[in-house]
Amino acid sequence: MVIAVSLLVPSVGAGAAFPTDNVTIEIWWHEYGPFTAYVKQLIEAYKQVRPNVTINPTIASSTDMNQKLTVALAAGTGPEIMDADASYYVA
Repeated sequence: MVIAVSLLVPSVGAGAAFPTDNVTIEIWWHEYGPFTAYVKQLIEAYKQVRPNVTINPTIASSTDMNQKLTVALAAGTGPEIMDADASYYVA
């Protein structure tokens, strides 16, 4: 749900200035049937509003995503937006 709100926020606020140069956003999330289909619809809708924004989605099982995120975050990299089981990362 946070992703849905994050993707829609830029369309709110008339008069706000948005970048016109090309932007690429990495989005990673764990596979969850209905949610995955919904996020894909949001990405397509957003591309209609902001054609200069390329969104690269990465979808994986929860186990694979946790491993991928652990490696990426340890290396100081990772996506701009992610959806993961937060309890996996709590100490």
